[in-house]
Amino acid sequence: MRSGLSLWRVAGITLVLTVSAACGHVSVDYVDFVQHGGIQYLAAHPGLGRSITEDDLRAEQFRVTHSLARDGTGGMPRDGDAAFVPAGDAVYAVRGYASTFRVAARHDGALVLYEADSNPAASVGRDLLDLDGRVAAVTLLSPKDGRTVLGRVADPARVGDLVSLVLGAPVDQSVLPAASAGAPEFVGFELTDGTVTSRAYFRDPGILQRGIRVAGAFRDAVDELRASAPTPTPVPALVNLAARYDLAHATRVTVQGVPGRSIQDPGFVSAFAAALDALMPATAATVALPSEYTVVIFEFAELRLARLRGGGPGAHGRGAAGRPHRARHARARAAHDLATLRRPWPGGT
Repeated sequence: MRSGLSLWRVAGITLVLTVSAACGHVSVDYVDFVQHGGIQYLAAHPGLGRSITEDDLRAEQFRVTHSLARDGTGGMPRDGDAAFVPAGDAVYAVRGYASTFRVAARHDGALVLYEADSNPAASVGRDLLDLDGRVAAVTLLSPKDGRTVLGRVADPARVGDLVSLVLGAPVDQSVLPAASAGAPEFVGFELTDGTVTSRAYFRDPGILQRGIRVAGAFRDAVDELRASAPTPTPVPALVNLAARYDLAHATRVTVQGVPGRSIQDPGFVSAFAAALDALMPATAATVALPSEYTVVIFEFAELRLARLRGGGPGAHGRGAAGRPHRARHARARAAHDLATLRRPWPGGT
């Protein structure tokens, strides 16, 4: 049995894969990834630009050898591993792009686009992002949903300059931005084929996901887009999570963060829905989440998912992690809302 710990920074959230062999217990949560040639690819953000189709597929690149979430092998990802793509299935190149940037595969009835997150051979931005001559516009995206465009640079000359800064910037993937870096901005690159790639951008250290160190004129452009963005909707003083997300109709609740175990119980639905059926005070999330917090996941029959996080005194946790592809349909507001609530979970979890 393999064991270990792996971290990802995706959309400003540290995603944690934990495997513990202590007492024979294994607790694993996966982001949607595939790995090949030392490159770890993560599923692209859904809902941005056009979706890829069968016509976009090119030569087979490799076959998945282990589907970690399906066969329960667990452990640190290795070449040939995937989270949800079935073992034996093919992973393909994508038309128009280097396979060191984009690949595609199928799982759970969907064709999924994967983009390079980490590459040990990357020394400059173009080793991660194959964008040269392909970007039509650079956008600032809403931190609430990662999709709504708040501002756009479309002048071809300036777009070219910004992309050149990114592609020529040095890469250091050994260090993740510290919590003191604050919440990231989200930058989208609208591509000429109608697809979009998006990356988190940490302004103060000047780091574009993942590990691309670009500041200067690129940071100035992001600042300009932020300054011209519409005024955000004020955070409500009170929020009823049960009503907001229709939690009473969930089919199952999973509690993560309890030391040494992950609890799944349909019977928890009514208890948690009742506990959250009240107006609770909320504030804007201006700081990073605490290092320890509990994650409560509500699953629904129609493949939507609300993932709520609670922290503070009495809370435990190792981090938040990706779930099966239903997480791609998650209501992004959920994590934002609960992370800002000033109320502990029932029983301190």
